[in-house]
Amino acid sequence: MNSFAIVVLACVVAAVAAFPILDDLSNCLTPQQVSELKKAIAGIQITLNTAVISLDIAAAAESDPTTKKDLEEAALILKEVSIYLVSNLTKIAESACGNCSEIVQVVNETVVAIEQTLENIDPDWQNNPIWKVVVTAVEDILAIVELVCPNKVYKLSVVPFVGSSCLNATQLQLLEKITALIQIVLTSAEVGLEVAIKEESDPTTKKDLQEALLIIKAISQDLVANLTKLAKQPCATCPEIVDLVNQAVNDIEAMLTSINPDWENDPLFKAIVEAIQQILNYVKVLCPSSARRLPYLPEHPMPPAPKNTLTYTNVY
Repeated sequence: MNSFAIVVLACVVAAVAAFPILDDLSNCLTPQQVSELKKAIAGIQITLNTAVISLDIAAAAESDPTTKKDLEEAALILKEVSIYLVSNLTKIAESACGNCSEIVQVVNETVVAIEQTLENIDPDWQNNPIWKVVVTAVEDILAIVELVCPNKVYKLSVVPFVGSSCLNATQLQLLEKITALIQIVLTSAEVGLEVAIKEESDPTTKKDLQEALLIIKAISQDLVANLTKLAKQPCATCPEIVDLVNQAVNDIEAMLTSINPDWENDPLFKAIVEAIQQILNYVKVLCPSSARRLPYLPEHPMPPAPKNTLTYTNVY
């Protein structure tokens, strides 16, 4: 990797490390956190069991065959989800070095599973009071986990997340934080490019770096401005966020291709790709189930994605 890539990567890493909500999730839980986690597991088990019992009671009292079947199915799946969550959290609590990252992953997987279950049963579940007990249970789980990892709650899903539902107050706050993080990452990439331009002696490479810098600045300004504007709208949604980020990534891809068609094999641009991957990770935190519709950035190459042809089906 040349000096440019090293500088950009170093700047990005430094910026990420310096930002409070991006602290390392891989640190082992303290003895106090382990104790709190064990208490949390008991609380989560009670919460989910209560939700299951409520669904069972509702199913028994329901006269409509379709609704009864839906309630019974939801109760059955919620039981399985409860077993999965409690079992995995218990393993983390009993492991030699359990950490908040593992907790967040397990809880997010559970929340997404519950969301998908409700969506498959009733696409309009977020407006159906019959599912309120489940939504409340998920909110309680997130609150319980926050007690164990208070600084990591930004990593947790926040319901409801279905369809084009408006972001709630907590999600809007998270969107503002993520927008600030995106600005930091892209600004760090700009600084790296500026340093590389000053140190570069080859005229062609210097020109390429200057062109990349101009485009990165333009994309950064547009993306941050649009996300900021979106956060202030009465009904911001995950599809809109995904759309903005997809377009930014596509623009950067097109820029790299125009500078060097073989950019995916050029270590010069590896740090920029890594910076974009970090941005995608931020968006996945806010809209976890939309991850499959965000660009996939393997080590190389980035798959082509035509502009203005994005479609969304059950994106949130």
